[in-house]
Amino acid sequence: MEKATAGEEEFAEMICYYLEDVSFGLEIGPEGHYVPALSGHGTMIGSTSSELQTYQTTPRTMDEEYDLMAKQVTETQGFDMDFSQFRYDFNYRPVDFDDNSLVIDGETMRDLLNRLSRKSLEQYNQDKETKYELVEVIKANYHMAGAGMMFFISFQAKQDFSSSGDVPKTTFQAKSHYSYFSPNKYITCHLKAPPEKKGTNPFCCCFFLILKF
Repeated sequence: MEKATAGEEEFAEMICYYLEDVSFGLEIGPEGHYVPALSGHGTMIGSTSSELQTYQTTPRTMDEEYDLMAKQVTETQGFDMDFSQFRYDFNYRPVDFDDNSLVIDGETMRDLLNRLSRKSLEQYNQDKETKYELVEVIKANYHMAGAGMMFFISFQAKQDFSSSGDVPKTTFQAKSHYSYFSPNKYITCHLKAPPEKKGTNPFCCCFFLILKF
């Protein structure tokens, strides 16, 4: 059984969670007032320090960046924002797997994400009567939420490790609230939806039928 840290784990039977509104990260400006902060990272935080990529500087205005971030948060439900498009810092941020400053009790960020993913997958298996097991966490985003963080985790799992064949990996998305003082909440865990296929051009179909006849 996994060591319980930062409160005993519990599954959320029914949690009404709405996506948090997008807001700018703030810093104190030269005149002593709070102003929207630039990201300050200078790099694209995604997985490991050896895989950081340079942020793309864009000509968008502050309002345009806000609208774009709000659009991406809504469309991806917090899981798949492209942070390389933003100069400004927002409340939604990518997780740096090597940054352990936000976790406690001697855990690393990688340990925490693996634990939250396994617990979310455990609930999924119970509900769906499946036997998926965690393979690896791909990426995660978060925003601060009370005395803790709301995580949007993408991870891969396999259903049959005992098979001698090459079992394909399945991508999951899990939403979990990590609390420093209260029980952690496992809100959703589901298969990642495949990308939408572009529709077939009806003019091409008609042209093919004309030729055939």
